[in-house]
Amino acid sequence: MSNIKQQQIIEAAFALFYQKGFHAVGINEIIKQSQVAKKTLYNHFKNKDALILATLEWHHQQIIEHLQKSITLAVPGKDSILVIFEQLDAWLNGKVTQLPTFNGCYFTQAHKEFSMLNPEITESCLHHKQTFQNIFKKQVEDFEKDAQKNRLIVDLLTLLKEGVIANEQIFQQKYSAQQATFYIENMLRFKR
Repeated sequence: MSNIKQQQIIEAAFALFYQKGFHAVGINEIIKQSQVAKKTLYNHFKNKDALILATLEWHHQQIIEHLQKSITLAVPGKDSILVIFEQLDAWLNGKVTQLPTFNGCYFTQAHKEFSMLNPEITESCLHHKQTFQNIFKKQVEDFEKDAQKNRLIVDLLTLLKEGVIANEQIFQQKYSAQQATFYIENMLRFKR
């Protein structure tokens, strides 16, 4: 029962933080939304920052597990990179039921709100971004052995991914991931 309550709190807090922002949500609102007693919340999380860290880890696992499942169905290398952007496109357009409706990058928002306040939260956000870079790196290594070219391609893919997310969040451009896929296919000659 304990893990069920903990998960209930994490999911309720995540939904509130993702919708309203971290500082805009108070503990009492989380308690009400998760339908637990204040004591139950504090039995699982020593403070709000600990709960935020738990939501970051939970959302990170959600995204990475979904992505890894998609990548395993693709041909390693170029095809799997295109699959990453296709999954990003599907998420931006509400076609990925395993993830919450896209509302910007949860990790970028957490970093923005906590970069000067909590190094653990900042580190968790950085870990998420580095995990994506490592996924790109692993896929690029399948077709590009030159270390310098590999790094350039990984950096380009990272910039494209972050740009897609920013375009959607700021300009509501639902087709940004499709544009990125087009650029990857053409500029890097990633034809399937």
